[in-house]
Amino acid sequence: MTSKRLTLEDVMDSLVMALKPKPFTIDEKRLIIDDFLTLLQRRGLVTSSEIFRVEEAYFKKLEEAV
Repeated sequence: MTSKRLTLEDVMDSLVMALKPKPFTIDEKRLIIDDFLTLLQRRGLVTSSEIFRVEEAYFKKLEEAV
C-alpha cells in the first residue's frame, strides 16, 4: 500500500471545494481560510512564507467561484 503525502495545495483545494456551496458569504469564506492557515502555522505545520504564497491565490479562486 502506498501513501500519498498531502501538500498545502491539496488541503487548500479541498477546503475551497468544501466552501463553494452557500450559505457562506465570500467574507466568511475568507475568514475560514485565514483561521485555518493561522491554526496550521501555530502548530508549526506551515510557515508564514507558505501562507503568503498560497493565501491570495485561494482567495482569488473563491471569488471566481462566486
